[in-house]
Amino acid sequence: MDPDSAITERTMYTVHLGNHRQLFFSSNRHALAFQAEAARYASDVLMSANLLLAEAFTAYRMAWPYFPPGDNLQHHVRDAETSLDMAAKVGGVNAVYFQWRNMTAALKSIHTMAIALVKVYMDKSHAVPRHQCQVLAERAGELITALQVYGADHDAAVSSKAPPR
Repeated sequence: MDPDSAITERTMYTVHLGNHRQLFFSSNRHALAFQAEAARYASDVLMSANLLLAEAFTAYRMAWPYFPPGDNLQHHVRDAETSLDMAAKVGGVNAVYFQWRNMTAALKSIHTMAIALVKVYMDKSHAVPRHQCQVLAERAGELITALQVYGADHDAAVSSKAPPR
């Protein structure tokens, strides 16, 4: 039986992740177990993203005097906060999918904020705050990458479809 066949695919149990990855399982038990595992992982990432947002917001407020009025970073702060709130409150059958999407959006906003702060501190030659923001950007980038590749090599999955590139 070819797991990549369109006919076989319809008889499989499918789990969709917010990174556009689809995993196919031969049994409902394996699919539900993976979905529970993915939900636990998403909760861990959600907590980490919340901590990163707190750090990014603090760094932004400390650099606030250096930004011109009406700067775009306030928009990223609000986007990250809204996306994380949506990720925390989502429920139902497709909760993992939507949680993934919202966390990715929040982490991208946090990453953008951190990069902008690095640039501001580079111009002001503040080494310690610049380094803190660089670490923040790296941590956000690592979480984004981890969310994008999650599920690629799960043992119980019969097949996996990666997002089109």
